[in-house]
Amino acid sequence: MSSLGGLVIFLSSFLCLFFCEALIFRICAQNMVDSESLQKVMASQGIRALVTDLSMVHQRMSNMRKEAMSSP
Repeated sequence: MSSLGGLVIFLSSFLCLFFCEALIFRICAQNMVDSESLQKVMASQGIRALVTDLSMVHQRMSNMRKEAMSSP
């Protein structure tokens, strides 16, 4: 009886991990498709590449923060 309980726990844990992994994969795959479709739309409008330079994003965020802090 004890080994049957261990087997049930093992199988339920395995199924839970499998479904969690499948969910994570599905979310990642959806994000990749969204970014690819966004790049295609931008390319059709003449924009060559999606800007993902983190230093530029950081610079814009710091400028926005400075503007917000300068006004009362």
